[in-house]
Parts: sequence; C-alpha cells; structure tokens
Amino acid sequence: MPMRVAWVSPPDVQTVSGRLEGLDTSAFHPATWIRNATRAIARHTDVELHVVSHEKRFPKDYRFVEGGVHYHYLHAPFPQIPRPVVLYQLDRWKYYRELDAIKPDLVHGQGTENLFSYIALTSGYPAVISMQAIVSNLFQQYRRLSRRYFEHAIVQFIERYTIRRARHVIMKAPFVETFIRSLNPDAKLYLLENIIHEAYFAVQRQPDRRRNSVVFVGTLINTKGVEELIGAFHALAGEFPSLEMHLVGTGTHGYVDGILRPMIAAGPGAGRVALHGQLPAEGIAKLFAGASMLVLPSYSDTSPNVVAEALVAGVPVIGTDVGGIPFMIERDRTGLLVPVRDVAALTGAMRQYVRNQPLAEEHARLGCERARMRYGEERFVRSLMAIYEEVLASTPIKGVRRA
Repeated sequence: MPMRVAWVSPPDVQTVSGRLEGLDTSAFHPATWIRNATRAIARHTDVELHVVSHEKRFPKDYRFVEGGVHYHYLHAPFPQIPRPVVLYQLDRWKYYRELDAIKPDLVHGQGTENLFSYIALTSGYPAVISMQAIVSNLFQQYRRLSRRYFEHAIVQFIERYTIRRARHVIMKAPFVETFIRSLNPDAKLYLLENIIHEAYFAVQRQPDRRRNSVVFVGTLINTKGVEELIGAFHALAGEFPSLEMHLVGTGTHGYVDGILRPMIAAGPGAGRVALHGQLPAEGIAKLFAGASMLVLPSYSDTSPNVVAEALVAGVPVIGTDVGGIPFMIERDRTGLLVPVRDVAALTGAMRQYVRNQPLAEEHARLGCERARMRYGEERFVRSLMAIYEEVLASTPIKGVRRA
C-alpha cells in the first residue's frame, strides 16, 4: 500500500480557488512552497498526500481531491479571537479529529511560526517538522508595536516548545542548526531546500537596455526592508532617469496606504513605482524576463523562495547578509549582499548593477547554472521520501496518544 502522509500546513488557496466557493482568495499568502511541493509529490510518487489546514476566513470546512492531492481546509471557530493569545487551543482538537479520520502513516508539520508543527508533534502519529522561519529572530527585528509583534511574542514560546519535542527536523538553511541544537541537541536534522515552480525555469531573459527595472517580491511589511528599498530607489532615481521599480505582494491597508504610498510619492522616483499586488508564478516570471535585478532587503529570512526563483530565472540578485540568504547567494559571485537596514549600502549595490551590467549578467549566469541544479523537483522528492522512510523506520508505532 502507498504511504499515507498528512501535511499540516498553511493553505495553498490559489491552486484550488475554484473549489473554495464563497471565499475571496485574493488576500491570502500564496504559500508557493506548499504548492510546488504537493504538485511534485503527486507527479513523482504514489504517496497518498493529505493537506490539512485551517483559516478563520474559511466560511466552512472544505474537503476535496485536486490534482491527486487530498485537501482538508477547516473553518476556525470564533474567528474574532487571535489564535496565539489562546495558544491555538481553539483549533487543536479539530486538527486531531481530522487526522484521526485520515489515519496517516506520518504527519509532516510545515513551519514553526504557527501551530502546524505543534499539531504534528502532539498528534500521536510519527512526525517530522520543517522550519520555514525562526520566530525568535523575526520578533527581534520589530521596531514598531503591532498586532504581528504581539503575536510573534507569544508564538516564539510555542516554537521553542515544539523544537524541544521534535525528533526529526527538516531545515531550509544550515544556519538554523545552531538555534535547533541550543534547544534540542539530540534531534535528527535534515537539510532540504524548497523547490521552484517550473515557470521560473522557462523564463527567457530579455532585459531592456533602455530602462533599469528593479523588482521586489514579498509581503509588504517593514521587516522585509521595503522602506529601505524605497529610500534607495529614490536616492538613485535622479541619477538614473530610466530606473523603475515593481513591488509585488500584499500588505495591510494601514501599512501600504499609510506608510508605503506616502514614501513613494514623496521622493524623486514618484511615478516610477508600480504596486502589482499578488501575482501568480507566471506573472512574476514575466516581470523577471525583463528585470535588471531582484532586491530583497529583509531583516530576517530563512530561505526566501523569491531569491531561488530569481536565481533560476537568471535575474541578478541583491539580498541582505542575514539568515539563510548568504547560503543561497555567494557574495560577489552569484549576487550582492548588503547589511540589514543599511540604505547607503543598498543604494551602492543597486548602483553597481545599474552601472556595470556585464557584472550583473555574469553574477546572474553563474547563479542560474547552480540554481537550476539545486532547486529541481525530482531531487527534492527523492530526498523527502528518504526522510519519510527514515522517520517511519525509527519511530515505533504505539497508537495515538495526545500530548
């Protein structure tokens, strides 16, 4: 019989939007790593894969099969209550009931910045978890009080509890090991990077020499360094009249309309910045075809998909020297790295690529060669299946016991 695996994960609503009647999917996080991996598993294995998630915006429970994957999208009761405040206890038992109905051989928790890995480890089934971000690192980057600040203040304790209990942890970047080992020296660790959508492998680069197009892709929040990027863009706008910028992603109305739009309008680059909102992979790939560079000045990032996507597409990349980004970009070989919150350094790196296009193209060429070998889906699936087999072989089956 094929292995039956349940992923407890963020919901990928874009892929299955046609099955989610009564739901506006436009404001959801795209969860591209979930979409890419589930499609690859369905294509290359006979695993019976179930994706279990919850959302307070779901008007009801949804259960269906799409593309060979079983989806269980659960309505969260009492949506007005912030989940971290009650330590996710409102949703815990609904997950357990769903998992008991599935009866998986293994549960895979996707990320410690929410309840997903916590549910996997307390489900009573053999479990492995993946770390998408280190919440404790994210929390340290906040400079403004916000709802996200207070939520992460609570979630970091759940993350630590989860890591201490984990026997098997999948890392997206090597730097995460230090954090895990400080809490759980005995955990078995695996390094497995995310895979990249085929649209980025299909990009045919045709940069327009008459204009310089800067692209940012990510959630529009201050910890992604968006304000520093706007400042650097304005600093260069007068020097390079052909410079333009494309911001792809969504954020809260208060932040986008109250902070970002006024910043954009106040500088010499006003009128040359486009806010695209959320775009599918094909739309981002189209922007990448003509982009002069991708810039991601994050304060903290584990393994940002957009960096890998740009590298695969052959786009020059500028990122911050933080988290897992230096593991993805080799300094001055496959891209440029700058310090966090350093507008002057960011401006200098962007200027370097605008002035020296042969250098930018050489970085992009070498980065593309390496990334296309590194982020292919067959390699990912082989490694993931080997991890699952090892977890099952080393986990005695004792029946379901809740923590």
